[in-house]
Amino acid sequence: MIPAPYWGQPGHLGWTRVSRFVRWLGEAGVGSVVARAGSTDRVDDAEFGEIVTVRDPLGFYRDLPEGGAAIPLRRKSRLRRTIAYLLLVPDPLVPWSRRAARHPLVLDRARGAELVLASSPPESAHVAAAALATRLQARLVVDLRDGWLDEPMIPLLEGSRLQRARHRRIERRILRRAERIFVTSGHWRSLLCGRLPFTSAKTTVLTNACPRAEELHSKNVDRPPGRPLTLLYTGKISSSRPERRVAQLMSPLLAGLGANAPAVGRLVFVGNLDGDEQAELEAWRDSLAALGWTLEIRRPVPRDAALRLVGSADGLLLLSSSMASLPAKLFDYLPSGRPILVVAPEGSAIAEVVEGLPQVVPVSESGSLATAAVRGFLSRCQERDPEWAVPESLSEEHVRAVFLRALAE
Repeated sequence: MIPAPYWGQPGHLGWTRVSRFVRWLGEAGVGSVVARAGSTDRVDDAEFGEIVTVRDPLGFYRDLPEGGAAIPLRRKSRLRRTIAYLLLVPDPLVPWSRRAARHPLVLDRARGAELVLASSPPESAHVAAAALATRLQARLVVDLRDGWLDEPMIPLLEGSRLQRARHRRIERRILRRAERIFVTSGHWRSLLCGRLPFTSAKTTVLTNACPRAEELHSKNVDRPPGRPLTLLYTGKISSSRPERRVAQLMSPLLAGLGANAPAVGRLVFVGNLDGDEQAELEAWRDSLAALGWTLEIRRPVPRDAALRLVGSADGLLLLSSSMASLPAKLFDYLPSGRPILVVAPEGSAIAEVVEGLPQVVPVSESGSLATAAVRGFLSRCQERDPEWAVPESLSEEHVRAVFLRALAE
C-alpha cells in the first residue's frame, strides 16, 4: 500500500521515485495499491495492481476533464501558503491524508497488505501511511526524499519554535513506528541519526537513480553547424529551496563567460519558475548580452521531453545550496554524456558524489579558481567528449538491489 497524493501529477519528482518503487516491487512479484488525490473517489486497475483515487477535500489536486493526471489549480500565494502551513500540520495535504487513511475504498483494496510505504515531501503522506499501517497491522516504511526537520523546506520551521515542536512530535511518532527509513544521502542519514539516535539501526541510504537506457530518447546529439552553444538548466531555483539564489549560479558563470566566452551562446532555463525567479534571471540579461550570450526562459515540459533537451544540450548547469541533498536532476544529467557544471558548497553531499567524475566540473565559490573551472567547462562544451560511464552506485540496477534488500531485511 502506497499513499502518494501526487501520483500522476506531471513533472512531480515524487511520482518518478514512487513509480520506480512500484515497478521494482512488481519485478519482484509483489503487487501494489497506490492511493492518490483527485476529484472523485474511485478505483482504477493498473499494470502493477490498483490505483485508488480519494477526493482531496481542499481541492489542491483535481483531475483533468478526461480523467488524466492530477494538477494543482490554485495560483501561488505566499500569504495563503504560510497560513495553510500554520493551521495544517505537517502540511496542507493532511486533510487528504486523514481522509485517505480511513476511506473504505482504500481499506478494502489494501486489506491483507504486508507493507505500507510513503515518500515525502509532502510529509502528510507519512501521516496517512502510519495510520494505515496501524489499521492494516502492516509494516511501515518511510522514504524521506528531503530532510523533515533537517534543512527543512516547510515554511515556519526555521523561525518558529512552536511549529518546529509540533512537527517534531509527529516526526518522532512516525519514525518510531517505522521498520525501515530511507534517506537519499549519507549526509541526511548523519543528520537524522544524530538528532534521533533510535533511527540508526533502521535507516538506509537510498539515492535516486539514473534513467534506464530506454528512457533516454536522445543522447550526445551533435550540435548543428552555426547553432549557438547551448547551456541548459532544468527545474526550479529558489522556489524549491529558498536559500538557493540565481546569483550563486550566475556570478561564477558570468565571470567564466567574460574570461573565455564563445562568440555566440545561449543560456536556457526550463522549469516551473515563479515570478521572483524569472525576475532574478532577467536582471542578468543585459550582462549576458554584452558578452554575446542570450537568455531563454521556457515553461516546464514533461520528463521525457526534458530528457531529450538534456541530451541535445552542449553543457548542463546544476545549482545546489544544500549540504545534505542530492538534486534529482544530477541523475537525469549524468547519462547524457554532456559536461555538467555543478555549483555546490564544498563538502556537501553532491560535491562528494561527483568528486572524481570527469564529466563534472565542480565550483564551490566565486573567485579565480571558479573562473578557471568555468573556462574549462566551456572548453569541454565546445567539443564532443567520449561518453562517460554512469557510476555503478548510481545506476537503477544498484539502487533497486539496495531497496529490495532493505525491505527483505
